[in-house]
Amino acid sequence: MYLRLLIASLCVLTLSGQTTPPASSPAPADSTDTKPASVSGKTVTSTGQPIKKAVLTLRWVGSPGSGQAMPNPYAASSDAEGKFIFEAVDPGRYTLSADRPGYQRQTYGARRPNGSGTVLALTSGQTMSALNLVLSPQIVISGKVLDSDGDPVAGTQIRVMRSMFYNGKRQIVPTGGAATDENGEYKIQNLGPGKYYISASEPRDLFFGQGLRSAAAAPPPGQPAKQEEAPVMTYYPGVTDPAAATMIELVAGRDRPGTDITLLKSPVFHIRGKASGQVPVDRSQLRATVSPRSSTFMEFMRNASSPIGKDGAFDLSRIPPGSYNLVLINSMGNFKVFGSVPVEIGNHNVDDLTLTVAAPFDLSVQVKTEKVANAAADPAAKPKAASGPLRVSLQPIDGPAINVPNASTTDDDTFILTSVFPGRFRVNVSSLPEGLYLKAIRFGDQDVLESSLTLPPGGGSTPLEITLGANAATLAGSVVNAEGKPAPSAIVTLIPDPPAPDRSDLYKQSNTDQDGRFTIQSIAPGKYHVYAWNDLEPGNQFDPDFLKLYETKGTKLDIAVSAAPQVTLTPIEQ
Repeated sequence: MYLRLLIASLCVLTLSGQTTPPASSPAPADSTDTKPASVSGKTVTSTGQPIKKAVLTLRWVGSPGSGQAMPNPYAASSDAEGKFIFEAVDPGRYTLSADRPGYQRQTYGARRPNGSGTVLALTSGQTMSALNLVLSPQIVISGKVLDSDGDPVAGTQIRVMRSMFYNGKRQIVPTGGAATDENGEYKIQNLGPGKYYISASEPRDLFFGQGLRSAAAAPPPGQPAKQEEAPVMTYYPGVTDPAAATMIELVAGRDRPGTDITLLKSPVFHIRGKASGQVPVDRSQLRATVSPRSSTFMEFMRNASSPIGKDGAFDLSRIPPGSYNLVLINSMGNFKVFGSVPVEIGNHNVDDLTLTVAAPFDLSVQVKTEKVANAAADPAAKPKAASGPLRVSLQPIDGPAINVPNASTTDDDTFILTSVFPGRFRVNVSSLPEGLYLKAIRFGDQDVLESSLTLPPGGGSTPLEITLGANAATLAGSVVNAEGKPAPSAIVTLIPDPPAPDRSDLYKQSNTDQDGRFTIQSIAPGKYHVYAWNDLEPGNQFDPDFLKLYETKGTKLDIAVSAAPQVTLTPIEQ
């Protein structure tokens, strides 16, 4: 649910904090004219040196759920002087970004690389020039992975992770990775400024190989087996507990060499058992694996895996103590999850575990749309049909989120989620048509708008009913700085009051354009706080603890059906 929210002033900040305002011709007086617009500027380094052969992309920004097809982006490249130009651009709202090998992606108006920036609102015949994009060199983390004897470990998997609020809780989410070479050395490129965690783990062929198995000889009869030890996931600078991991702060223009990790060992154990029930594929395609149930680190299937025998038997080895979900997965092609059961590893093996697989079923989804007030008197007031862009997906609560059931509506607003398994899910509804909001979700006698959906075995006989409310509200306004001047690139977030992280449909976001203006559509009636930010880490708008720090700086709104409030905001400095 997730990762692209950063902002800034009218144009890109250089590393010294300077900006270069764009030049723009006045809009034509005739609003019905549709003459093409043009955009031009330069790509430069932080010291003002031109960057040639940068790829510039001008992407159309539409209203979510507007039903409009996404036009192909415009492309251009910078010349030897760093100059670029887009000619014959259709009027509309766009973002402008630049890419160049060795540099971080930069969006015009973004304060940081890879961040969102200013929305360029181009009117008919408008000429917008002098848009400087300052590209920052990529940052590289490098180092070695050594074992407890100081010897290099080849083929170790290295992951770089960042903290963010995701899927209802704050987690450490992977953002990149690499593997060590034969000398135990690694290099991870294309990183931007920020704070990161780094982890190392021994290589596993989880899906198609046999997994790593113990080579220890069986103990003599009547004697206990020797306790196994194996390398386990280790976090920088050399700890196995994620809570004790140290964050590394990367600064623009400065690489981070010498980030070495000693791969630690831990007692490891087995999970043995059988998979039973109706498996809808050939058993030879199945593997059993485990996914840590960590509340903070989003790690998936980083431990041993095991093929499923003809009798359904599996044996996962070399698993350190912890809380896991044992997962049955199709390893051929789509990695679909067929079953999951929680398991605890303490100081002994887990034997005779049974993973019961219930038969999958198809779940019918019915979408109903309320009638629009005054639609008969004003045909233009009728909302666009729910068919087309509306998407529904089921997010597992107790298992890994891989290939979650999802689909789009058909012309009759009825569609099917296929191969659904029993369990608990969050129902995500996205890309709502303009003017509509999510009003109700029911499954039989379950009201699942505010809570989770529980699907019992064979639950496909009951349809999932989604009701879309009509006459949604629209919020418009502007953001101005302390001097009363327009604040382009500000991020505006509309947050339900009180916060409700499980209701992602109630959270809205918009970036201001070059004149500091914004519009947020398809708002459900209710109480909200609206904030403007000069900068915002991805996911923070969903974090109740973060929002408490700024609650007094938000503007309270009680938004009614069909309301169209307007506000003027001042961006929050963090």
